Amino acid sequence: MPQKKDNTEPSPEIKHLQADVKGGQGSFFLAVIISIVYIVKALIGRNFNFFFSLFVPELLLKSARFTAEYPATFGAQYAPFFRENLLGKLPNLAVWIALAVIYGAALAFGIAARKKHMLVIGELVIYGTDTVLLLLSRLFAFPEMLSLNSWIDPVFHIFVLALLVRSVVATVKLKKRGFTEAQMDFY
Repeated sequence: MPQKKDNTEPSPEIKHLQADVKGGQGSFFLAVIISIVYIVKALIGRNFNFFFSLFVPELLLKSARFTAEYPATFGAQYAPFFRENLLGKLPNLAVWIALAVIYGAALAFGIAARKKHMLVIGELVIYGTDTVLLLLSRLFAFPEMLSLNSWIDPVFHIFVLALLVRSVVATVKLKKRGFTEAQMDFY
C-alpha cells in the first residue's frame, strides 16, 4: 500500500526514498547559500576565490569591470583566455542583474521544491547547466586543467549533481506509488 497508515512507520525503502528527496534538495540549497556567502566575501574582502559554490555567478563576478584589477584566477588555475577576452568587459549593472536573476531562480526553486517536490527537476537543470559550464571552463584552461586544485570544484559539482539525480528518481518513484507531497516529507 503506497500510503502509510496513521500509527505505522513507513517501510525502510520509503524512508530511503524520502531521504534521497531531501538529500538532493538540501545539497542544491547549500551550494546556492555558499555562493551567496562568497559574493559577500568577495565584495567585503576582495577575495574572489570561490569553492563549493555555483560557477556562473563566480564567472560573472570575475568578468565585471569592478574586479578588473584582481587576478582572473579560478581557484589555483589561471586561464589566459579569460584575461584576454572577458575580464573587465561586462558592465557592473549587467552583472548585478544577471546575479539577481540567477539567485532568484535558484532560491525560488530551492524553496518551492520543499513543498512541490517535482520542482527538483528544475534544480537539476540549473545545477546541471552550471556543472557543464564549469567543466567546459576547466577543459579550456589547458595546461592548468592538469592541476589537482582545478578539479576540486568539478568533483564537488558532480557529487551534488548525483545527489540531485537521486532526488529526482526518488521523487518520481514516490509519485508513481501514489504518495502526496505531504507524504513525501519526513521529519
